[in-house]
Amino acid sequence: MYDFELFRMEPSKTIDDMYTNFIDVVNNLRALGKFFSDFELINKILRSLPKRWDLKITAIQESKDLNFYSLEELIGSLITDEIGYTKVWNFKQKSTTSVITQVTMTMMTLDSSLLNLISSLNKN
Repeated sequence: MYDFELFRMEPSKTIDDMYTNFIDVVNNLRALGKFFSDFELINKILRSLPKRWDLKITAIQESKDLNFYSLEELIGSLITDEIGYTKVWNFKQKSTTSVITQVTMTMMTLDSSLLNLISSLNKN
């Protein structure tokens, strides 16, 4: 029960990793005779998510009746959101890299032009 109470998703882990760890904890407790309703499991997972998930947690709590929401629906929704988040993050990372590359190329061109100018001034 201790592992269940203290369960938290590590910020660096994926939803799939978190769910695998969570089910291991739940299955160990089931083997000891402790059972949970989907409502209890869903609430525990929502409480265990890192801060970056706060908007999604609020959206789920406000738009779903958690008494009739299945654990599989929750995990599916979280994985879908995570995939979208990952795509946006990767796009931003690629965009930043592209901008840095363009700035570097421009600076190199300016440096080359400046060196040519200095060289031509020294010839005079």
